Amino acid sequence: MSFATLSSSQSNLPSHANIPPPAPSSASSSTLTISNTTLSSLSDSITTYQRNVSLLQPLITSPTQDSATQFPILLSVADQLRAKCASSLASARSQVSKMERQDASKFRGVLVKLSRDFERVEREQEKLKNEYQRNLKLKTYSDQQQREEEGRRNEPLAVKQPEFVLKQEEDIQSSLVADRHREIIQINQEMSKVNEIFKDLAGIVDGQQEEIDNIESLMEQSNVHARKGLEQVQEANEYQKGCTIF
Repeated sequence: MSFATLSSSQSNLPSHANIPPPAPSSASSSTLTISNTTLSSLSDSITTYQRNVSLLQPLITSPTQDSATQFPILLSVADQLRAKCASSLASARSQVSKMERQDASKFRGVLVKLSRDFERVEREQEKLKNEYQRNLKLKTYSDQQQREEEGRRNEPLAVKQPEFVLKQEEDIQSSLVADRHREIIQINQEMSKVNEIFKDLAGIVDGQQEEIDNIESLMEQSNVHARKGLEQVQEANEYQKGCTIF
């Protein structure tokens, strides 16, 4: 699609602004003529830019098989037109800024309106671009999901068998984990029983401590009595020896 094709029906669209007619001959007539020409060219560029952006909408609302190819091409043309409009707008602002205040006032209102029209078309292009990219991502994701689903349905049994084997391995691993869990619980219960046995033994030892103390006391008393008995036997033996000498 060429710029000539896009501009062929330009006369069917309303004019963006009423460009003031050239002023009568005066010292600034040449400046006014230049500004009129610049603004008129800018208005035509914005009209062409608007028409091109409007061609993007049907490719989003009613996409076809060729939309994926046509949209980037039209978007590239729109970017070129946007750059041309921005350059013309900057040139017009520069010319108006150099005019005398009385002359500039004749064009400033038109320039403001053209600037707003350009910004509006620019926002519309950006919105359509974002919407297209969002729809493209959704379509790509949907197509991928559809291909995966068709691939799963068309897989032969030989291809699906590894998935079944993998499921079996997962079941075996789950069973082993469950067995280990039961063994840990059993070991924990046995440790609790051993702990109870040690507590019972400690209670028994504490209960028999008094008897053990009594036995120890009796053994000490028996030792004392044994020593005393030994001393008495030794004394009796000495006494017996003395009686034999007399």
